[in-house]
Amino acid sequence: MTKLVVPLFVTAAAPAITAMPLAVAAGADMVELRCDLAEASVIRQVLAARRNVKLGDGHLGVILTIRSAMEGGGFVGSDDTLAGLYQQAMLGPDAPELVDVELQAWRRSSAIRNILTNATGPRGSPGSQLIVSNHDWTGCPPDLDAVLTAMHEVDTAVIFKLVWKAHTILDGVRALALYARHASGDARQFLCLAMGEPGVISRLLAAKFAAPFNFATAESQGGSAPGQPSLAQLKNLYRWTSQRKSTMVFGVVGWPVGHSISPAIHNAGFAAIDFDGVYVPLAVEPEYDKFCDALDAIRQCPGLNPGGVSVTIPHKHHALRYVLGRGGTVDDMARHIGVINTILFAPDGKLTGLNTDYAGALNALTGAMGVDRPGLRGKRVAVLGAGGAARAIVAGLAAWGVDVTIFNRGIDKATALAADFNGRTGMVCAVPMERLREHVYDIYINCTPVGMSPNTASSPVPVDMPWNSQTVVFDTVYNPHETQMLQLARSREAVVVHGVEMLIQQALLQFTGFTGQPAPESAMRQAALAALRSG
Repeated sequence: MTKLVVPLFVTAAAPAITAMPLAVAAGADMVELRCDLAEASVIRQVLAARRNVKLGDGHLGVILTIRSAMEGGGFVGSDDTLAGLYQQAMLGPDAPELVDVELQAWRRSSAIRNILTNATGPRGSPGSQLIVSNHDWTGCPPDLDAVLTAMHEVDTAVIFKLVWKAHTILDGVRALALYARHASGDARQFLCLAMGEPGVISRLLAAKFAAPFNFATAESQGGSAPGQPSLAQLKNLYRWTSQRKSTMVFGVVGWPVGHSISPAIHNAGFAAIDFDGVYVPLAVEPEYDKFCDALDAIRQCPGLNPGGVSVTIPHKHHALRYVLGRGGTVDDMARHIGVINTILFAPDGKLTGLNTDYAGALNALTGAMGVDRPGLRGKRVAVLGAGGAARAIVAGLAAWGVDVTIFNRGIDKATALAADFNGRTGMVCAVPMERLREHVYDIYINCTPVGMSPNTASSPVPVDMPWNSQTVVFDTVYNPHETQMLQLARSREAVVVHGVEMLIQQALLQFTGFTGQPAPESAMRQAALAALRSG
């Protein structure tokens, strides 16, 4: 089982001694004592005190780390000084369970090698054990193979730890792929992490790859490295204790993507039906080639077992092009819409593209109105915006005989969209945004990002809209839950449709595509609303 470790920076004994039981209470399995700036006497005090912190049937285990400034830490002393600190820390019954030494320090200093060789033993033996680590804050080491080979030559080590700064998601996927390369040459335990949001996948999936431990913060912010998740996120959101080798991986591809509540929705669904899956954020830069590189790497990563992805802004057009370019299939409606928001990965490598946005929007709308889809026929609908979300919604409305007027600041884009769907049962036309108040519509749907967090004071409509209790107002923005537009609609007693409802409805359809099972709507809805409330 992969242990969760909370890093504690030690400069004085009292704060560290106070923090250790708090870390255990938050759910830590171990703590890392970062003693970069600590004196030997302080280190020994803290090591002794940890025996008073109960964990299960024993006491709290620790990793002793003295990270050099060269590898992102604070220690600037000589190798002889470092050797002396190790020697003091490893004396007597309070020696740490694990001690981390940097590969370069191990190779440079015979004193460090001698002290740690004599003070540590093989896996499973009583006493301390050795971690050999390498951290690169510039990026993935160009001599990665040489670094891994040098680590394997340290016979005394029981765990190897490789960490580098991630510049793109490819660095995170590469970290996960390295587990298989390590295992092919050495049976000892291995941890590989890519720092920063682009590499967060390496932290969220460390348990799936059977890493010996992973680092997490006791709170939602802070930590010893960029991108470090909290204990609560790993345990409550990313199904930490359920991850195993067989676990299928899904995710949401976007830029940015850290704000998405889709992981909360889908992981709650997996848990509700006991499905062996986990859903993670996948931050991919806006360009098409970056999208292709990321999905190719994810699909080819040894041991990852990807099952599919949700696709959000700005990649929905890219997703359709990618699936068709890789010989996949897309249904007729999605092909005509021209964008997809879901890609399914079959075990044989075949791709299937879906657009669940239009069906999710129709379900949200008809549910709020208390009608079925044929009940929309003949309604007059004002759609604000002409982007990907608008395209899906216009397609769905037109297919069911709705008369749609598209309002957009760029009339050419709206006109092109209208031409694509006009006459597909319903009539579709385009009008400049400034003419929004010239006519009264039965339904108003905002498909622009206006009003989205953090710009919550904005609204895509003026305050003098001619709305009443017979009007339906639908805002596809889901964060905040109650946008300025919806607040205005509610004040006029209009029927309100929240953006989160569309998000939930399209996610239910995605979930069935991912798992082949009916979606547990209640669990997924509760998770979505809780995620919005928590901010």
